[in-house]
Amino acid sequence: HVLHPTTLDSIFVSAYGALLGSNSHLNSPHVPKKIKTLWVSSKIVSQSGYRYKSYVKVHHTDSKSFQSAISLFDAKEDGDASNEPVLAMDGFVCQSVGAGIPRQLDLHHDDICSTLQWAPDISFMDTAHLKQELIFPVDQEEEGVILDLRRACFHYVHCALGSLTLADVQQLEWHHQRFYAWMKLQVTQALHGELGPGSSKWVEDTTEDKRKLFKSVQASSVNGEVIYRLGPQIAAMLRREVTPLELLMEDKLLYKYYRHALKFDRANVQLSKIIRHIVHKNPRVKILEIGAGTGGTTRSLLDVIGNGKQSGFGPLASEYHFTDVSSGFFVEAQEQFADWNDILIYRKLDIEADPAKQGFELGSYDVIVACQVLHATKRMKTTIENVRRLLKPGGKLLMMESTKNQVDMQLTFGLLPGWWLSK
Repeated sequence: HVLHPTTLDSIFVSAYGALLGSNSHLNSPHVPKKIKTLWVSSKIVSQSGYRYKSYVKVHHTDSKSFQSAISLFDAKEDGDASNEPVLAMDGFVCQSVGAGIPRQLDLHHDDICSTLQWAPDISFMDTAHLKQELIFPVDQEEEGVILDLRRACFHYVHCALGSLTLADVQQLEWHHQRFYAWMKLQVTQALHGELGPGSSKWVEDTTEDKRKLFKSVQASSVNGEVIYRLGPQIAAMLRREVTPLELLMEDKLLYKYYRHALKFDRANVQLSKIIRHIVHKNPRVKILEIGAGTGGTTRSLLDVIGNGKQSGFGPLASEYHFTDVSSGFFVEAQEQFADWNDILIYRKLDIEADPAKQGFELGSYDVIVACQVLHATKRMKTTIENVRRLLKPGGKLLMMESTKNQVDMQLTFGLLPGWWLSK
């Protein structure tokens, strides 16, 4: 070669060095775009390892490009350059290729596996084996608690019906009308002995009997705490003198309910066991939780995913999208789940509307979690279609819904419009 391509590339690079002495700052990569004139002497030495000196003058620089002139001389043994150039370049323009798209820093990129953990592949697990893993034994004591809750709800409902006037009933909102009809049904069933053993005699309980029952129920479970708070206020809520959420959010009782309510706690454990299998198979899953709300289920799942602080390993998920139709829960969630900030993303999502128009990437989630939320939509077909559009091919929907609602749960949520949307 008269002038080897590598040598020419080195000459180009010398132009960048000249920018260090100027006031310009390269904020993005620049590549050669054009040369106005280039003269190469026939006396240029093509011997490997031969040394040259380059002199660069920067004519112009801005955010998009810079222009320079380069002169190349033979380097003498004493370090000086010869008097005559062997290459002269003018109008050498380098163009910016633009700033790179910022990417979220992966804090666990350099984590390596130092231990092996063997577990069944959930894709090949026998259904009976998985079912056995999720089974909980019957709790006899809990059955008694549930019956007491039912009896307490009967008394609260019976009292509320007795205090409502005809004028109160006529001004009920649409969902309260359904709740009112439900209350009358509970009283009828109780009087016919259909609400529980001896329920036809519940109406004969004395004031002292009821007082002891209410106190016992309140102390037995978070379900009882909620009933104890809402029960005396049923008529006031139906008259719109106070709202259910107002009462439920006092002392963050609703947060406590979603985490420790009877049967909810077991369902959360079951979900976390399934998630453990999924993240073991694929520790880079992308998860979306719909209607995360108070984060009762979120906590169980994040404990399984981990955050590296206890185990020394990074979290077993690449992203966890915490979504709700209301952003009102996000501040509390950000404080509660601060240890997972490197994977948690908080976003509003109305699953009844087109998720793509809300900025969600379709077909991008490995797992979607929906706990006690999909029922609170007007058209289940549309809801499920939108959920499916968000899942990757082969992605999993983990859905938790009640199949037989207890009376206390119906009293707790029946005062809210979402309870009746799909009914």
